[in-house]
Amino acid sequence: MLCLEHEITDRPLANAKVFINYIAQQTGRYPVFYTNHNVTQTISRQERGKPTVFSKTPLWYARYLSTVSDFPKGVWTTYALWQFSSEKNCKQTGKCLYNVPGTDRFMDVNVFYGTPEELKARWPFRAPMVEAKN
Repeated sequence: MLCLEHEITDRPLANAKVFINYIAQQTGRYPVFYTNHNVTQTISRQERGKPTVFSKTPLWYARYLSTVSDFPKGVWTTYALWQFSSEKNCKQTGKCLYNVPGTDRFMDVNVFYGTPEELKARWPFRAPMVEAKN
């Protein structure tokens, strides 16, 4: 899986676009785009309604909450992967979401937005996300 991590809002988005386009040209597929809520909001605000290369990337969304109820739609309809901290969710909810018995509760957890069959069909994210399910 190819991935671009971009987590700081004051870094130029133009550089990310160049990288994404280059990877797509060289490999025939778009990299996964790993970012946080602030950058996702910024991209959604700046790129809304425009043709943008970001919408072709599967989004790996770092949002360290127990649910994602405030996803900034516009460029992406939803995330492909959601990353959160098991430890923070344990504190917020009193239970550890997706915690595997015997593992440390201080690790990040990643969840695919879809069914196991959909993940198997899409992995390693060769195509853009299709319309999100509710």
